[in-house]
Amino acid sequence: GSVRESYQFELVPSPMEKLGPVLEPLSNEGAHAGDFAGSIVDLNDGRYRMYYTRYGKAGLRIAVTESSEGLHWERPAYDFNKQSDAGANEISVEGLPADTRDYYQAQVFQLDDDHWRMYFWAHGSYFRYVRADSRDGITWKVVDFDQPALYHTSELYHVSVLQDKALEHVVKALQSNDATHIYKNPLSAHYEMYTVWLLPNPRGSERHIEIDNAPGVLRSIQRRTSEDGLNFADPELIIVPDAEDPLDLQFYYLSVHEQDGWRFGFLGRYLCAQQTMDIELCFSRNGINWDRALRYPWLTRGKGNDIDSAMAIAPSRLLDAGDHWLMLYQGTNRLHNWWAAPQPDDGGRMVVCAAKFAKRRFAGLSAKGKSLLWTKPFIPSGNTLFLDGNVKGQLTAELCDAFGKSLPGYEKCSFDSISGDCTRHVMKWRGHSLDEHAYSAVSLRIEIVDGDIYALYCG
Repeated sequence: GSVRESYQFELVPSPMEKLGPVLEPLSNEGAHAGDFAGSIVDLNDGRYRMYYTRYGKAGLRIAVTESSEGLHWERPAYDFNKQSDAGANEISVEGLPADTRDYYQAQVFQLDDDHWRMYFWAHGSYFRYVRADSRDGITWKVVDFDQPALYHTSELYHVSVLQDKALEHVVKALQSNDATHIYKNPLSAHYEMYTVWLLPNPRGSERHIEIDNAPGVLRSIQRRTSEDGLNFADPELIIVPDAEDPLDLQFYYLSVHEQDGWRFGFLGRYLCAQQTMDIELCFSRNGINWDRALRYPWLTRGKGNDIDSAMAIAPSRLLDAGDHWLMLYQGTNRLHNWWAAPQPDDGGRMVVCAAKFAKRRFAGLSAKGKSLLWTKPFIPSGNTLFLDGNVKGQLTAELCDAFGKSLPGYEKCSFDSISGDCTRHVMKWRGHSLDEHAYSAVSLRIEIVDGDIYALYCG
């Protein structure tokens, strides 16, 4: 968003280092344990708590595991879980109907020391996104089960069979698929829900893929907002596959990370014909208008029978690891529609994997040969200008006014050229300090020979 003109650059995803599985299923969790649409919250003692989905014989359940640094996780044990199939680290949820089989994908917020809130999908003879409250984040009680935050579209069928038109209207207004993320804005404290809206995709449509488990619909992303987290506004349709996308592409989810005034979206990029899922990076200033500049996988899936070879699914947040962000993503070597698509001989596994990348390296501009870049006007707020980049040849720059005229003393010939891989290259002009133009509108012309530029920032 800060580039005015560029020549010979290609937009590239961040260099990512995969660290392998960090949470694998226990014997009573079958072959699957995943944090898809789960939560990682900060505890008061500085540790993390992850709310993930475990897959037991009795169905899907919400369980917890805790860590001091995000790579080594331990499952606590609770006395109230006495069932033979129950994991000792399952949370307790009261107030669900007796026929409930599955409850999973928990979005959890600690509002005060003794007030926690959770949203989660529950499935029995119904399919709803409900809310629960807790004093400790472990024992929960459902609130207003008959007034859920969302209904799964499968409830529309049951309501129409009952011929209850009033209820059908309510369910239709609150309809979604599962795979729901809720983002709590740190400044306004308002809630933003990002979930799925299903568009009609009948036979004969060019986007209809019969192998999909729901071939009659096309997944897109809706957004709803709430001031109190209790009553959400009507949906806004914000991301829909368009003419630049493959015909079998659908969007499965959207999770949000905020940094430096930007919202970085991790978009579930689901290719129905292949039954694979990737993470696509997108950008927004307001949560409504999203720039899908990359339009290809941001994190590279594994190959062959690697644990993340079929699907890589983003978490609800990133973890602060000093100079890096830690991403705990769900990886699996099992294709999406497991009963119709070819699978590994053992049926496949699902685990939580880790990857890390430098904090400003979400995406970059890659120069092959000699490339030129001119920024939009910006206002320096510090006395030093830093560049985050991997310069394989060399980089030079000149400081200009807002309209591109070189400022005296800041020409390219006075610049100390940059080379090497560093997140804090200092941009210096001999005999001059950036103080001379602090809080003045300037622009920057950069010339680079081979390398990647990820960010410019003041300090």
